Amino acid sequence: MLNGNASQGLRNTVVMLVLFQVLRFVSLKIQNLELVPADRSGFNDLDERIISMADYILFFIYFGMTAFLAMH
Repeated sequence: MLNGNASQGLRNTVVMLVLFQVLRFVSLKIQNLELVPADRSGFNDLDERIISMADYILFFIYFGMTAFLAMH
């Protein structure tokens, strides 16, 4: 078992949920489209649209924050 505060994981979850909503809002304002997950194909099957460069940039911001919080 790990020693430490059990609320650390919950705090990171709340931060990531808030960040996701902020990035979703930014995507709506910039593109007038919902934020979609980035993948190699460049096409989103659920929304049936091509993934834009803004989607990739917002994805890497989210992914970078996830990696940063995992280290702390």
